[in-house]
Amino acid sequence: MTKNATVSVLQLVTSDPFEELLDRHLSQWADSEREVCARGESRLPSETVLSLRSSRVLAAPIPRALGGRGADLFCTARAIRRVAQRAPSTALCMSMPLGNAANTRLPDEAVAPQLRGALGRGRAFIAERALAGDILAVANSEPGSGGDMANTKTRAYRDANGNVCLSGQKSFATLGPDADYFLCSARTDDGALDAFFVSRLAEGLTLGDDWDALGMRATASVGLTLDGALAAATFVYPGAIVSVNARHWSTLLMAAVFIGIGEGALAAALESAPRSSGWARSTLAECALSLDAASGFLDAVTREESTPCTSGYAERCRRVKSFAARTAVEVSSRCMMIAGGRAYRADHAVARALLDAAAGPLLRPPLAQAMDAIAAELFD
Repeated sequence: MTKNATVSVLQLVTSDPFEELLDRHLSQWADSEREVCARGESRLPSETVLSLRSSRVLAAPIPRALGGRGADLFCTARAIRRVAQRAPSTALCMSMPLGNAANTRLPDEAVAPQLRGALGRGRAFIAERALAGDILAVANSEPGSGGDMANTKTRAYRDANGNVCLSGQKSFATLGPDADYFLCSARTDDGALDAFFVSRLAEGLTLGDDWDALGMRATASVGLTLDGALAAATFVYPGAIVSVNARHWSTLLMAAVFIGIGEGALAAALESAPRSSGWARSTLAECALSLDAASGFLDAVTREESTPCTSGYAERCRRVKSFAARTAVEVSSRCMMIAGGRAYRADHAVARALLDAAAGPLLRPPLAQAMDAIAAELFD
């Protein structure tokens, strides 16, 4: 593979203000993440979290009319992919708050007239909090749910004062110790599925300390216990979690993360690849083709975004994420073989990429569930 060919695969053209903003911080994020990983720590560096807050980068999708940058899905996905090439945990920590911020883009026309007042209040809450530097994390997963929100058991009920309170268990609350609010799905008294933002400081909310993953260590994706924790706000509008929303942003930004991880693994493998080996050269060329296919799929789907999100589009989003996750594992595994014994160390870039990539098939929707859905559609 020639140097120019490598550049065409690994480098993205920076022409969007959001990408330029990220580029001002990326070197520091990458260096800091590498240092905490080398120390075996499981939390983003404090200076990275501070820059996420102060730069308002997590508010980028918010429309300019509400004080944001108005970054669209295509540009945001490209930017996250760029970050993931060098700082995967940081990129994953950014993806879900950015997905929450994207719900401020929902137009009034996307919901029934009787819901538009609530939608306006929901947009305002998300915009105000994100622009203030607060981190709106996600804690929808639950132990034993199999990655399916339909299996949510957390309860939402009203206390004696009419306030909504939540009780239940959550898992994989990414960026948990540094989040300001968690988006938590829950079942209401009538059995309907809804979601609410809960403050990290809410009485009755307890963070776990059991995060000890092989990869994505710095994401601090801890468990969460809710014991009558007071909800700060409804997610966008009542019932939004199962209706019109921007949750597909998180799915596609996760896809961008894992494509970026694969690209980072390829870049690291090229540094030590035996250039005289035909097998190594052809294997790396196949990796480049796979990453081109994954990034092309992602670009196509992020460009065609529309609101409301149709069921067909939502399925394509899930397929992009599944394809990206599988591609990242395959590419980083091949790069590990190319890099050889020198990469068989916990602090080697290719080894870190392989372990980080392994998280992709486990994230919602888990790869097995996503592939079963594709097979069901084929046979039906």
